[in-house]
Amino acid sequence: MKKILLSLLAFASFAAVQAQVENEMRTATLLHEGQTTVFSGVDALILAHNAAADTLDVITLSSGGFNPIDITKSITLRGAGFEGDSTKGILPTTIYGDLRIVPGENNKVNGIVIEGLRFNSLTIAGNSNTPEEQQIHDMLVSKCYLNASFYANSKCHNVILRQCYVQNEVTTVHSYYYDNMNIDNLQLFNCNVGSLSRILNSPDNPSTVLADHCIVRSAPYGFIFTNCVINGQVGDGSWAVNNVLLGQNGLNERADGHDNYFGKGVADVLADGSTSLEYFVNGVPHSLEVNEEFLGADGTPVGVFGGDYKWNPIPMRPRIIEFKTNVTDDNKKLHVTLKADVPSKL
Repeated sequence: MKKILLSLLAFASFAAVQAQVENEMRTATLLHEGQTTVFSGVDALILAHNAAADTLDVITLSSGGFNPIDITKSITLRGAGFEGDSTKGILPTTIYGDLRIVPGENNKVNGIVIEGLRFNSLTIAGNSNTPEEQQIHDMLVSKCYLNASFYANSKCHNVILRQCYVQNEVTTVHSYYYDNMNIDNLQLFNCNVGSLSRILNSPDNPSTVLADHCIVRSAPYGFIFTNCVINGQVGDGSWAVNNVLLGQNGLNERADGHDNYFGKGVADVLADGSTSLEYFVNGVPHSLEVNEEFLGADGTPVGVFGGDYKWNPIPMRPRIIEFKTNVTDDNKKLHVTLKADVPSKL
């Protein structure tokens, strides 16, 4: 019975990190090889990261705010989501500042997953001289809200942004027009971004950049666009298929593509007739669903509510909305009541 009680208590400590109550303590739970360790306070993320091994450990953050970190390990970092739900007592998970991923001689940070957080910017540190063996590979950023931008300051490979909102731009460091870092195979699915900017290293060394079912709020550079809503014209060298190009009468003559929609404004495209492509309008989440006439090549609506990853800001992991424990008077039984908000879709 003692072993059962200890096991239940261990589970209870893990579940409690997500319990949403008025004055909840902020916690970070580190999962390493089946063992959990709970850290608390505004520096909980820092403590959990310091304790993590470089073996794809998982750090789960409760709701609340946390001081930022430099990620130097191959971890999965998950929060309760960037958008709260007062009806369920769920608060967002916020990082007070920027997140940086810092590769180095002893920091082979590959396979990173970041999900369900709100923070300022995300930066892949380094420079044009970062050795290939230290470059970032296979990173997924999902269901996050970036108050500023995503920066790649060194070359990286196989980067996916999915169901994210980026207030400003997804870009690489640059000092001259073609003096840019290269992101090899950057894919954006169902994201709302300010712009895609200067991700090509040179015309002879192009990135593979795909934006599918995205909203791009200002005219981007030349990439592959499918089933997007784009506020402006696509850049030279773009391949554009089944996009809505707002305010345009035709495709850039130095781009290629087919079956795009032209001659429309924002209010013509959005189902609610709004003139804003922002996600939050006056602090309230804004539906960006499009009118049913605007279909993509896959037969689903263009924009973030179509495709395989229909817009949904709720993280993949269940979010605990009620957690109660009660030990019987004879200390022989532990009663656990647990209610969770489980997402039904990706």
